[in-house]
Amino acid sequence: MLALPPALQQRDFRLLWISMLASGVATQMAAVALGWQVYAIHHKAFDLGLIGLAEFVPVPLLALPTGHLADRISRTRLVAVSTLAEAGVVALLLVVTLGGAHQLWEFVALAMATGAAAQLGNPAARSLTPQIVAPELLTGAIALRSIGGQAATIGGPAVGGLLFAISPEAVYAVATALLVVAAATVALMRSPVAI
Repeated sequence: MLALPPALQQRDFRLLWISMLASGVATQMAAVALGWQVYAIHHKAFDLGLIGLAEFVPVPLLALPTGHLADRISRTRLVAVSTLAEAGVVALLLVVTLGGAHQLWEFVALAMATGAAAQLGNPAARSLTPQIVAPELLTGAIALRSIGGQAATIGGPAVGGLLFAISPEAVYAVATALLVVAAATVALMRSPVAI
């Protein structure tokens, strides 16, 4: 039997890693479906650029406040709330899709909400690993986070594309479920003491 890498033997890092992997796969899956649906509305690549811009706009606007927030409240709770907010946005994408998905503005608004929800938890999520992993295991933990991120970047669009071939609704339903699992997993972590 294969032994887990030392960092994954630590309960809280294992939970964080599972959460990060599940949320990464979910967001990549949703991005594939969103891109296909937005392009199908007007068949314009410019519309895809609008989606990217809408996702980016909240990032610089919220970077300082969310960093400050991550220093003031429980980081694990903040990541869990952020992930649940992302699940809510993906669930709204499912509702829009079930309603016909013919208007660009709905997708632009939800893309902006996605960017805001992701930015809410981003500073807290990035700072959790050094707080929960022993210093001698930090290098391995960071490598595992990178591997998980790459796996999500590669696997998420593949799974999303396969599900989209079946039904766009299936992509959003599975992505919502994965995000709820990710939020629940990170919520199970012991909250590290704020610095």
